[in-house]
Amino acid sequence: MLDLKKKDLKKIKEGDSFMAKFGEKATKLNESSEFQSWMTAEEDFEWCKKMEHHYGKKEEKN
Repeated sequence: MLDLKKKDLKKIKEGDSFMAKFGEKATKLNESSEFQSWMTAEEDFEWCKKMEHHYGKKEEKN
C-alpha cells in the first residue's frame, strides 16, 4: 500500500465502490508521516496479504 502511486490508486478506485473507499483510505495513509513511521514495508506487505485473504474469504461466502 505504501508503495502505490496516486495514479495507481486512481485506477484501483474506478468503477468499484469498495475499492473507491479503499483507495481513499490508502491515499490518506500514504500521506500520513505518522503511519509511515509506524509500519515497516515488510509489515505493510504482511498486512496487505492478510486483508486480501480476509476479503477473499468474504467474497467466497457471497
